[in-house]
Amino acid sequence: MSGLGTYDFCYFGLHPDAVQVEIARWCAQNQCRLDVTPLLDGVRFHLTGPGPAIRTAIPMTRKWIRISMSSGHEAGREAG
Repeated sequence: MSGLGTYDFCYFGLHPDAVQVEIARWCAQNQCRLDVTPLLDGVRFHLTGPGPAIRTAIPMTRKWIRISMSSGHEAGREAG
């Protein structure tokens, strides 16, 4: 039985909103819940979901950040 798992990480880089969009998109496709906590100088992402999905999420972190770095400026323009 896999059960639920959690994964937390803090992000202190550029374009945290774009990172959040990428993670939220992935979570929607993988039956996970994303909670975001603003920090003084960054954000904390907390994912909850099926164990296998959370195990997949851990190595995805770098991909989400890379995607957001390449699309962050465009995401910012869409929101503004």
